Amino acid sequence: MGKTALFHACEANDDTKSLVLAKLLFEHGTGLSSERLGIDQARAHAISRECPDLAAFLSFVQPLPLVQLKTTDSRAVIVTLFDKGVRTAKDARDLTPALLREMGLVSVKECQVLLQTFAYPEQTTKVEALAAKVSFARTLRGKDKPVLHPMLHKVLAEQLSRKNPLAVLEDFAHKQAQACKFVQNFTELQKAVVSDAAIASKRDTARRNLVAYLRKTLSGNVQDQLKMLRERHEPEKVVDTCLKLWQDILRESSEASDSLGQTTLEMVATSQVPFAEVQQAAQAARKALEAWEARHDASAAHERTIAALDALEESTRRFGVQPSVFLSLRHPEKIQELTRELESVQQAFKAEFDTLLKADRLDDAPFKEIQRAFGFAVSFYTRTIANEVSRLETQDSRLRSFLAHLARGRHKLNTARVTKIVAEIRKISRKRERLEQDLKFAREDANDGDAQAQIAVPALEKELTQVESIYKLDSELRKERARVLQHAEAHYPELLQDQKWLKSIGMADQVPQELSKMGLWLTNAKRKDFKVLAELAFKPGKTVLRVRAPDGRDLVLKSFHVGNDEWNGRFYRQVAALVKIHSAYIVRIQGAFWEDGRHGCILMPYYPGGDLAAWIRDNPHADVATRRHIAIGLLSGLHDLHSRDLIHCDVKPENVFLAPGLSPVLGDFDGVQALDVTMTQPLQTTIKYLAPELRQGNISKVGSAVDMFSVGVVLAELFGGLAAPNGPLQSLITALCSANPDQRPSALQSMHHEAFQVQPVPVDSCTICLDIFPLTKGVSCADGHFTCKDCLSQSVRAATKPDAHVKVLRDGSMCCVSPDCELLIPGRTLATAVPDEDFAALLVIVREHFERDAAAEQDRQVQLRVDSLLREHGLDTTTQGHLRVIENEVLNLACPRCSTTFNDFEGCCALKCSKCPCRFCAWCLHDAGDNADGCHFHVANCPEKPDDEDADPYFSDIAIVRQAWARIRAQRLRQYMSGKIEDQETRSKVRNLLQPLLTPDIVGDNFHL
Repeated sequence: MGKTALFHACEANDDTKSLVLAKLLFEHGTGLSSERLGIDQARAHAISRECPDLAAFLSFVQPLPLVQLKTTDSRAVIVTLFDKGVRTAKDARDLTPALLREMGLVSVKECQVLLQTFAYPEQTTKVEALAAKVSFARTLRGKDKPVLHPMLHKVLAEQLSRKNPLAVLEDFAHKQAQACKFVQNFTELQKAVVSDAAIASKRDTARRNLVAYLRKTLSGNVQDQLKMLRERHEPEKVVDTCLKLWQDILRESSEASDSLGQTTLEMVATSQVPFAEVQQAAQAARKALEAWEARHDASAAHERTIAALDALEESTRRFGVQPSVFLSLRHPEKIQELTRELESVQQAFKAEFDTLLKADRLDDAPFKEIQRAFGFAVSFYTRTIANEVSRLETQDSRLRSFLAHLARGRHKLNTARVTKIVAEIRKISRKRERLEQDLKFAREDANDGDAQAQIAVPALEKELTQVESIYKLDSELRKERARVLQHAEAHYPELLQDQKWLKSIGMADQVPQELSKMGLWLTNAKRKDFKVLAELAFKPGKTVLRVRAPDGRDLVLKSFHVGNDEWNGRFYRQVAALVKIHSAYIVRIQGAFWEDGRHGCILMPYYPGGDLAAWIRDNPHADVATRRHIAIGLLSGLHDLHSRDLIHCDVKPENVFLAPGLSPVLGDFDGVQALDVTMTQPLQTTIKYLAPELRQGNISKVGSAVDMFSVGVVLAELFGGLAAPNGPLQSLITALCSANPDQRPSALQSMHHEAFQVQPVPVDSCTICLDIFPLTKGVSCADGHFTCKDCLSQSVRAATKPDAHVKVLRDGSMCCVSPDCELLIPGRTLATAVPDEDFAALLVIVREHFERDAAAEQDRQVQLRVDSLLREHGLDTTTQGHLRVIENEVLNLACPRCSTTFNDFEGCCALKCSKCPCRFCAWCLHDAGDNADGCHFHVANCPEKPDDEDADPYFSDIAIVRQAWARIRAQRLRQYMSGKIEDQETRSKVRNLLQPLLTPDIVGDNFHL
């Protein structure tokens, strides 16, 4: 026989390549015997060439019954065994199931290959060969019950023995549900009170009962219940066990991965799973597992085989035959008498062999049932429990919020502050009216030559200037009344229907309550309170003025003649529309008031940038980016308006105002209409910007498309200065100006049009400069009053100046700069928003606060030291009394009128008591009356003021003021000691006890009694 391919493979220069080629030729040489493959020849050649691995492989396959290895897969099993270290038939027969699994040889076909190849030598008898095959099969598959995983039964049994973990939360959930019912009942009762005030007492009783019930119900929170659940049921442990066990099964059983694909436990249950379904899935998995184990249990067949062998052994003894593997050779004449027993043994071996290898055990293993049981358990202990806890936490949070809301409502509405301010305003107004009337008559008489009148005029003028302005009081009234109305709306809605109560807080019948609730209605403001700077527009029934408010702000005042029904409706519609909208691109109402019962006035910001019409005219060469910025802002404002179901109905360049940074602000809401509501008045829009459907007059209701046509015309004018508007922009303008309203894009769609291709950035309008900035370019208080970084820096610098309107608190936080807002901007936010030099100024203010706190602490320490002396020395009552007076009245600085102690000093020496209207001098503590101007006059001329403090008549450094306070204490103490303590012995006791306490910071340097 010539050289075979296997021989030539052995001649390769690389031994590794020779081995690979030999394995391939062996695998694919199906149907060829050992001789035809030339294994002996190739083996001898490999030995001669000293190729040990190749020689070992050929030695391993040479004695095998190749005629039985008829497929490439069967021969691949032999190659796998060799690669795993098997070198002889004995090595193969010694393999355990665990080793086979490590090699990846676990299928029925692979086991059959091993049995056919290694189970028995050819010279054995038929029964002996069958016994050898069964023995090897036992080695491969085991003779006991099949085990999918040793922990599987235990885990399923534990799952079935568990009680529903959510039962821990049932009592808490039930209480919550009951509480929600009571809340709903109270809410309905609160609504009924609006129309039937007689049930208010019933409502109040229900509120008290509900507060008590909620406090009891919410005494234990969800977290306590969850902690109890975790301690009793250990959900995390259950989930970890299921996940780990399932991973073990997948790792050891490739059939599981093949049959289930990429499905994970978390994917089994796509929604929340109730506990009953978890138990059902676990029960189904256990039954399926037990059925699988019964199907593949080889122990019964093995026992039958043992019984047959025992019977054969018993028969051989009975017939006097020695049991032996070679029974037929030793006692051929006895074989006929043992035929039945031998057939039984053969059948038992065959039955056991069929049980062991008739099918792959894992082919029908209950993987899906087990996966479903574990998946449901994981879903329940993660998703279901988490969702239930989340639901209870949300409900708990809502109930706690409602409890806090109800608790605030338990307190009766206190309107004392509002009624007091109303009375003060009425008093001041009457005094001013009386003085104005007296001054008018005095001037008339003086003009007629009355000498007494001529003398009285200057005095009346001076007295009139000293009358406190009610603008600040009215601002305070707005704030207090808004608080009262909001409290009434939330807790006592029946009061909003009580005209007597409304009048008691200074509300007129015709005033919209919404304005008062928001603190925008100025009850006592008059047009004469505002200095007219310019007339901006005039129409019959409406006047627009640029004015300066008493607080120094430049505003726009729009006055409507409300005696005219048309303008009356416009006034209320405009006010109502502006109150509803909070947008950086829509003008904000600053306040509203009545004037002489015939004029409604609205205050709005003044925008120094003028209107868009003037800008277009004056900037024909403006760049595209600036025009796009204006266009996007205008569209944003319209989107905010339309989202409130309001239609402007008069969009044109003259009604678009520009903030200093050229951010557009939509104004002039005289013609505003509600969406899809029948128009109450004819539109007075400029014909050029009027939508075609309105020109034709064939519609009675307006929609947002009306404004979109107008804005299309505005955009055409805005971009008209360009030589050639880009294609997308022209496409947008054409769509906006379509004659068909349905084809016009909305404001939001226009903003997202490719003509702009920008991602909207959250912006807001600065409270101070009114310009519009991204929210990242400034800070806001909790009410959303936005201040840009530049204005914020200016405010911080202003806070360092005497008599600043900006207040910085001890913790570095700053009061919101928006008028009438008392919310705070945190110090941490300020520190990141202002430059270093302004932050340094902020630190100076905070340090001054600490110094004032130190002074207050000093006074407190004096008190403590005096108290300690009194306790230590057991003094007589007379001495104790004098020490108490010195402590509380002599050394403590207090208001000269009501004796309220004070410690704060803001730089201005004209001080105001925090408890009463008294204003007094910081230098001498003189009561200067209630008038601020009078107090400042006294401070400027106070004889106790140090001579070197004339640079500023009103302000001084706190250290210098403290020196003055030390002199006051020293003077008071000398006067008290000499004038109030007559007994020499008592005076001596007091002096001796006080002397150690009178440090320089209390009474100054070189002080002696």
